[in-house]
Amino acid sequence: INTTDTWSLPAAELARELGLPGPDPESVTLLRDKRRVRETLHAHGLSRSTALAVPPGPEGAGEVLRAVGLPAVLKDSAGTSSRHVWIVHDEEALH
Repeated sequence: INTTDTWSLPAAELARELGLPGPDPESVTLLRDKRRVRETLHAHGLSRSTALAVPPGPEGAGEVLRAVGLPAVLKDSAGTSSRHVWIVHDEEALH
């Protein structure tokens, strides 16, 4: 039994390898990617907002922020808990 997101994929893969019951590794991979989860929920009418991939660097993030408007929430797509989540009020916060 895994108690953290960090080890959920290795646990699912090990369970499969050993023939033990457990979650499907492909499902765990999807659920660990916040952007893909949000896109999937939105595509099925289960979320009002979708997610956007941000190109690397502050320039890419600035481009996305101009498209979605401010304030915005910027998240690491594979982050856990509340780590790597920022509320962005202006483009200067990206630097």
